[in-house]
Amino acid sequence: MSEGLLIVLEGVDGVGKSTQCRLLADALGQKNWPVHLTQQPSDGPVGGVLRQILRSRLLVPGPNGMRLPSWQSMAALFAADRLDQLEAEITPLLMDGVTVICDRYDYSSVVFQAALSSDEDDAVQWIRTLNRFVRRPD
Repeated sequence: MSEGLLIVLEGVDGVGKSTQCRLLADALGQKNWPVHLTQQPSDGPVGGVLRQILRSRLLVPGPNGMRLPSWQSMAALFAADRLDQLEAEITPLLMDGVTVICDRYDYSSVVFQAALSSDEDDAVQWIRTLNRFVRRPD
């Protein structure tokens, strides 16, 4: 059995990534390809924490009261979620020959977290370092 493909669609909110992922999955499914749709943040434990933060339901203490976590903390959480999702969900499916279509991946981390930094170039390098062990999309 051959290994499945990891296909990633990246983009900002509201541009139709989820719709395009579903359309691609449907098209591949009609050709009898085994397909799995997923997204980031994942449905795993770290992804659940990230979803709470993104909805402003989970705040951390700061010198001026409760606040959202820093861009550095968010970048580390997204990298941890990605690695956990690869280990628990994506890699086993790929090894079984399933094509995995993912709505967002590490480029989204680079864009979203680095944009919040005061030094984008350093932030981009650091975020790439955090994600150096993630599988590259096909």
